[in-house]
Amino acid sequence: MIPLTRLDGQPFYLQLVHIVTVEELPDTTITLVGNRKLVVRESLPEVNEAIEAKLMMYGVAAASKQEEDV
Repeated sequence: MIPLTRLDGQPFYLQLVHIVTVEELPDTTITLVGNRKLVVRESLPEVNEAIEAKLMMYGVAAASKQEEDV
């Protein structure tokens, strides 16, 4: 689970298995399984960093890198 903050300042924890997408619309919006949406104070990079850190703790390769054509 990752710690997040609702727009009203209420902290909560979210299980990674429920996350479908994370977008900035402009607020960071997390779409869950079942199409439920949560809007959080954290930026997209902060949410991504929290997800990757948790996956690394579990030993899951979380890094996805884009290769640039040179």
